[in-house]
Amino acid sequence: MNAGGGGKEFQHDSVILYTNLMYMYYHSSRVVLSHHEVLHLAITAAAPSFSSIPSRDLA
Repeated sequence: MNAGGGGKEFQHDSVILYTNLMYMYYHSSRVVLSHHEVLHLAITAAAPSFSSIPSRDLA
């Protein structure tokens, strides 16, 4: 946003707040997804056969 002829950029505090909240949500979602993938890999590595994996617990 351009605040006028001075060339200064102005962002309202609420825009900064919601931008930071969006980034926090994005990064925490990436962490959760990574942990889910690691859990899935650990379960598949520990299972003797693919048919014994409880797939409903991974959803």
